[in-house]
Amino acid sequence: MEGKGKHPVYAYAERVNELLHAALWSSWFYRHEIYEVPNVVTALLITYDDQRDDAFVHSKVKWKRFLRRMSRVKKDWAHVSLKTMKDFSQTDKTTAGWEGRTIYFIKGTSHPDRWTPKDTESDTLLVLQGAQRVWGPLILDELKRIGETIAPGRRYFRDYENQVRVTINFLFLDDLSEAKAQVRTEPSNGGVEIRDLICQNRADSGFWKDLKDIREMDFQDELSRFKVLVDYMFARTMETNGSLNRLIVYTGFNCICKTDDARQSFILLFDKGLLAPAFSLTRMIFELWAAACYVDDVVRDFHFSRDGARLDGEANRLFGGTRYPAKMPWGEPTNERPVPIGDMLDSLEPRHPQAAGAYGFLCEYCHPNYLYNMRAFLATRDIRLWENPLFRNDMTTTIQRQLAILLEAVRGIKVCARTIFDTCMKEYSDRREF
Repeated sequence: MEGKGKHPVYAYAERVNELLHAALWSSWFYRHEIYEVPNVVTALLITYDDQRDDAFVHSKVKWKRFLRRMSRVKKDWAHVSLKTMKDFSQTDKTTAGWEGRTIYFIKGTSHPDRWTPKDTESDTLLVLQGAQRVWGPLILDELKRIGETIAPGRRYFRDYENQVRVTINFLFLDDLSEAKAQVRTEPSNGGVEIRDLICQNRADSGFWKDLKDIREMDFQDELSRFKVLVDYMFARTMETNGSLNRLIVYTGFNCICKTDDARQSFILLFDKGLLAPAFSLTRMIFELWAAACYVDDVVRDFHFSRDGARLDGEANRLFGGTRYPAKMPWGEPTNERPVPIGDMLDSLEPRHPQAAGAYGFLCEYCHPNYLYNMRAFLATRDIRLWENPLFRNDMTTTIQRQLAILLEAVRGIKVCARTIFDTCMKEYSDRREF
């Protein structure tokens, strides 16, 4: 690199340079021209034609020379007045864009606080987003000509890797961080070296955000409350309510532990592209949400009504109800019938008014029908199907809806579990301070 110095814009320009190499092609090089009109404006102009290396140059210029340089970028600049730019310099705004073959960033000052490296990601992202009419076609053109521009063979693997990296960075600009190569070996395959492109999920909405939240979800808070209650009920069995104890155990093992197992299983299947069986687990978690709502209603009703008979009956059905012959943990057969899923969904309905529609959608992936399961099966089997707009739109909507329902259900189970445990703690609080 040439012309590097200590001007505050240099650090900003260096970071922009790194981001452009990540977002575009590593074989491209950039000339960073820093123009400073004292007490008026500071601009960073970046060009990339016929560059053999990255270059950084700094010039203090007069207003008219700056206008001449900017009018080569965009003719409208020839008519910008000095007063307009001085007014702009009094604000904290940034003007940025990609015009023709020039990328530019303009701020009303050269003060270090306005040109920090941490500002570059947001500034550069805005430029790239606004210039997708330039950026996207450039990448598409490179992909169409990849057979001509990148020769086959190990010798050219880095060129191919770079093209894949650039494409991923463009496609997931808003949601994923810059893709970076990570090397691993496969001992079972003769120690072959595999290079993965790793991105950090930084999405704040939509599909990627839901997927991130599902992966990061845990039940530590709920399990800690569960442990406190279990320790108490075993220490003072005779002083506690047996039916409440059974509902506590049901909530802990059936609603929390089973949900977390299903959540982790969903992630494993989803990552392997086994969508149909993964989607069946969404229904299981949704039903567990309905069950948690039902238990919450039962515990609340007892807390306020003190109807012990109803509590005993509901606890027996929830704890010991089965359709297929079974025995209780101590060996005694159970004659209880389980709570129908329809009754549980009735408890869910006030908390989730679209419960019936969501449940009907989820059930289609658990039944031996053709249409829903066929699409889920084929979605990861033949990438060419995604070129069909009908298939692409249908599967995109399906996957997004599956993730959104699963995430809402897990969150709902967490809320119900905390409420159930807190209510039970209140029932026992006259004997022990929780």
